[in-house]
Amino acid sequence: MFLFFIKRIIIKLQSSIKTMNNNIKDSYSTKVTDHDLAIADKDRDGVLYSTDGKRLLGIERKDFSAYKYVIKEGTEVICDHAFSCSSIRNIVIPDSVIVIGERAFNECTSLKYVDIGKGVKIIKTFAFRCCSDLEELSLPKNIETIEAMAFSYTGLKELTIPQFCSQITGNPIAYKNIRIKSKSPHFIVEDDILFTSNKHELISFQSSILSYTIPNSVTRISSYAFWYSTNLESIVIPPSVKYIGINPFAYCNLVISNQSKEISLKKGLLIDIKRNAIIGCYSDNKTICIPDGIKSIERSAFCNSKITEVKLPYSVKSIKDYAFESSTIEKIKLPNSVIYLGNTVFLNCSSLEKVNLPKYLDYYGEALFKGCTSLKNIDIPDCIKYIKGGMFSRCNTLENVNISNSITKISKFAFYGCFGIKEFIIPKTVEYIGKSAFQFCRNLKAVYIPDSVKYIGFKAFNDCQWITVHRTGRRTWREYDSMNLIATTPGNKDKLVKMLPKFLHSIIKEMTYKEFVNREKSLYSNVNTEEEYDFGSLERVKCPRCGNWYFEDDGVCDICGYPWNE
Repeated sequence: MFLFFIKRIIIKLQSSIKTMNNNIKDSYSTKVTDHDLAIADKDRDGVLYSTDGKRLLGIERKDFSAYKYVIKEGTEVICDHAFSCSSIRNIVIPDSVIVIGERAFNECTSLKYVDIGKGVKIIKTFAFRCCSDLEELSLPKNIETIEAMAFSYTGLKELTIPQFCSQITGNPIAYKNIRIKSKSPHFIVEDDILFTSNKHELISFQSSILSYTIPNSVTRISSYAFWYSTNLESIVIPPSVKYIGINPFAYCNLVISNQSKEISLKKGLLIDIKRNAIIGCYSDNKTICIPDGIKSIERSAFCNSKITEVKLPYSVKSIKDYAFESSTIEKIKLPNSVIYLGNTVFLNCSSLEKVNLPKYLDYYGEALFKGCTSLKNIDIPDCIKYIKGGMFSRCNTLENVNISNSITKISKFAFYGCFGIKEFIIPKTVEYIGKSAFQFCRNLKAVYIPDSVKYIGFKAFNDCQWITVHRTGRRTWREYDSMNLIATTPGNKDKLVKMLPKFLHSIIKEMTYKEFVNREKSLYSNVNTEEEYDFGSLERVKCPRCGNWYFEDDGVCDICGYPWNE
């Protein structure tokens, strides 16, 4: 009996410790859920905080353009994408902040001044990516971790690694030559090359030399280490190298001499032997045959390569994020052995014409084929349950999509800008159509919507001109207009109102049914200036290229075509 009670006490203590650890983990999490946003507290500037005030979740509207914003004292975490793509110019981060999340200030092209508090310990991946106006930045000495690409594509001319920094997970300043210094005893800089203090890891190459032999002390080459080292013509990898991170030589035009036994260089393919993984492609051949036994195509492995065709063996199980991004690939057959496809695998593969989806996928990411402007046909196998966000966005020649009856959800921007689609039959299993799912499908003439559909997001069919909507169930929805309004019977008007953004509710309720159907009254007739109107759930952004204001839902600036969601 005594042992029984002791055992119960131990179990309770273990449970309490686990709960406490989970609470700590949650409090420092940089991920934001829909539930977080639903219960968020909003300040007068439209910045969203968690109810306990410890996490800055994001901004209400992406046209957030405050000259200076001071984050509330007591905030501990700036979450992922918090200020991403905003026009903010100055930001003050208090000493209470511990973590700056992934892409927190990504593409804040007007950001010039950042005051980082003394309490910040972690700066995550891409935190200040593409802050092109950010030319000076002083990092407090207490920062412990700087993740890969945290300051990539910025206007920085110099970066100093602070005193207490002990971990750098990849090249933090990839893209252009930035003078790098170190005050940390954990890192050294020699000839504009950043190493760990023992020179076991090469982290960042910023030198302008033409040829380079990696020292024999180096056992690891960090992710993105040599990115955009355009002056470098040749490099020698010594036998000491055991590990190479995410495609370290992307955007380089160089000759690689490999002496490592852990890394193989065959026919222009850089292979991690232990992991049986392709980590880079530096071949001039148009057709690439992946050797049998390869299990994985790693992140960015074929990024920006000049290949036209890739032949994969049945041994390949996974293809990671951005694997073929911006390559010239024209066709690829994915074997059914592939069970994992990461995010944006074929992003901006503008020459891709033929591709298939494997039949037994366990996981597939978002925006798989975004920007594949030559893709015309695609078959969706039964293993696909959701057409994820931006999956075929800007595939403007896509004509035929064979969708299986396994699909239950068509997510936001799924077929955005697919000009080639003329007719679309939505399977009877679909319950959800996300916002802008078919926006800018300008040649779409007919869509068939089953009774299973319970939700249609805002602007799901915006700018599809006038398309005929066929209800495949009992009721008939007669027309979809360019504002994504459904002309039904007067009795269904209130039901429709609930499906639309709140800022349209009062306007629609004031309209007569005739006005509603025939659109004789403008939804914006009472708006005299942009400033007078509360756009509610609509978000407006200022184009960093031409200065025009436009809705983020439109996807691109209607003046110069700059994409907000790249």
